[in-house]
Amino acid sequence: MIGVERLVPPHQQRRAVERDHTAMDTAQLQPSPRTHIDINDRAARAALAARLRVTEEQLRKTVRLVGTRVRTIEAHHQA
Repeated sequence: MIGVERLVPPHQQRRAVERDHTAMDTAQLQPSPRTHIDINDRAARAALAARLRVTEEQLRKTVRLVGTRVRTIEAHHQA
């Protein structure tokens, strides 16, 4: 990491680098909002339910069965 040596004292450099790697790992684990639905987000849930022409309760049950990936949810309702 360029610049860390100048900004962080030598005894704290390792911790700074570890924090940066942890932040990157956490960001990589988050699903893309375009591919997955946050079932707890009322607006997202209502929009997807309307698009699929199902009730929000049906959508919740589907998410419990197949997960939060939008394409999988759509495929489940088309079958």
